[in-house]
Amino acid sequence: MKRTSTLKKILTGAAIFALTGTGTAAAFWLTAPKPSQNELSNAFCPDMANEQAYKDKGAQTYATLIPGQDGWIFRTKNDFRNNWTISEATRDRLLALQEAMRAHNAELVIVMPPVRGMIHANELLPADQKLYGDDKLQASWDAYEAFISNAKNAGIDIVGIDRDEVNGKFFYMRNHHWSSDGARIAAQKAAKEIKTLPVYSQIPKISYITKAEEPKKYKSSYNSAFKKICGTSVPAEMAQNYETVPTNATANEQSLFGENSEPQVVLLGTSNSVSDSSQANFEGFLKEYLSADVMNLAYSGAGIDTSIVSYMNSAHYKNGKPKIVIWEIPGYYNLDIMDTNVFSQAIPAAYGECRDLALAKGDFKNVTDNNALYASQDGGLYGSFPAGQDPRQATLESNKNLYLHLSFAKPMKDDFKVKFHYKNGAEGLTKIVKFDRSPRYPADGEFYTLFPEMDKNAELNKVRITLPEKIKAVDVSMQICALPKDHTPADESM
Repeated sequence: MKRTSTLKKILTGAAIFALTGTGTAAAFWLTAPKPSQNELSNAFCPDMANEQAYKDKGAQTYATLIPGQDGWIFRTKNDFRNNWTISEATRDRLLALQEAMRAHNAELVIVMPPVRGMIHANELLPADQKLYGDDKLQASWDAYEAFISNAKNAGIDIVGIDRDEVNGKFFYMRNHHWSSDGARIAAQKAAKEIKTLPVYSQIPKISYITKAEEPKKYKSSYNSAFKKICGTSVPAEMAQNYETVPTNATANEQSLFGENSEPQVVLLGTSNSVSDSSQANFEGFLKEYLSADVMNLAYSGAGIDTSIVSYMNSAHYKNGKPKIVIWEIPGYYNLDIMDTNVFSQAIPAAYGECRDLALAKGDFKNVTDNNALYASQDGGLYGSFPAGQDPRQATLESNKNLYLHLSFAKPMKDDFKVKFHYKNGAEGLTKIVKFDRSPRYPADGEFYTLFPEMDKNAELNKVRITLPEKIKAVDVSMQICALPKDHTPADESM
């Protein structure tokens, strides 16, 4: 009995939710003190402490949910980030993306706020504050602010949120989105940064005003996890809604609907930037503080890659319409692991097709699985190339500055792979790039990727396409392009 009494004193939500075995979690659940009675008291069950339950129920992105004070809920894997460093390679990718967009006369501005656990640590249960707060909280803020500062010093246009700017108001209680308070703060900070850019003066100005609407019930984004794992539900919370409109519709009509009316400010990002998903009005606040129209092309539930890659393939971007592109990235995204599905695709897509400057190109009919789209002199050749095009140019022996562009005759909705075969002396090596887009990606037929990084002596031997089983044959055009010389990565192998 003495041991049980001791457990009752020391176990809290933090200890419970650190357990992974279902049986063990259930045992401790019975002895541990619960948070004070509130509307969430009956929502949590023992399996909320079991990380395997999230995997079994297809709710991995929510692992693991813990109760906070006064009805707050936190995600232990996403809300308590403390490592904000990025590698030199990621920094270089961000700079390369920024430069690529400048080639289309567009300035990229990244908005990346801190995570919920940093801003709202005071809403944690006492023992969880010891686990995630106190000294660790200060270290997290220091690391975050250093990350933003270092990125700025490197030349990256990035907007962060200072600790003294939030005043405990930024995110919802039981939702991973920022609230209208957070959206307003982020928009004000972004607008302040953007107004320092020379290009801002070129944007048509429209006066906007934001008006408060009636608060509405806002369903918790964690509700599906509770239903799947516990069979319970999470009560909605109230969200303060806003609407942003031109201050004088008549005076601004020409600006909004004139001949050159397409907005020159573009918003990319996640559900934070989608009004229906977040109920936060980030787009509207940007309009007000920038005094400019905003084209919102953010996507809900589609990661950080969908909006930016799809926008690079759009006519709006290709026709050189944007002056400023705002990319909202939630703080829980680790940019160091985003290269394959973000940077290596977005950078070449920002430059676009290379047309007559292609080092190799071809139009292929009825391409089947594992067919080669390019082959060196000793690798054989598939398909015919346009007159005067020699795909076996010596420039292809260096891989540092190349990218591949594939254009399908029809929108490509299915995952596929591209295999890059190399030879390095007598040795052979294959690198695989997988194109795996979100189901919410607006299907198009345009795909770009930087060539995989290889030793400088590796010679490209063949490029093959690997199709899913249900696709028997496709028509596709291929280009191998070189990045502009000014944007070629340094040769790290020397």
